[in-house]
Amino acid sequence: MVDIIRRGVKVLVDKDGNLARILTMPLPSATLFEKPSEQAFINATSDFWYHTLWSVRHLRRGELWWQKAAWTCT
Repeated sequence: MVDIIRRGVKVLVDKDGNLARILTMPLPSATLFEKPSEQAFINATSDFWYHTLWSVRHLRRGELWWQKAAWTCT
């Protein structure tokens, strides 16, 4: 978000002036994106696909209560 604001913004409507006040504040330094290691990438994608397929399995079985409970716990 900081990178986008650094490129410049044009406020179209700011009735209470809060956005103009916020934009005059100093911006924090932008964080640089760090490429994940190969193992971290494989772990994240494997975890994503595992939970996606597991969720579909529960939904197809009609286990909506389990699916709802699983997403509220994470």
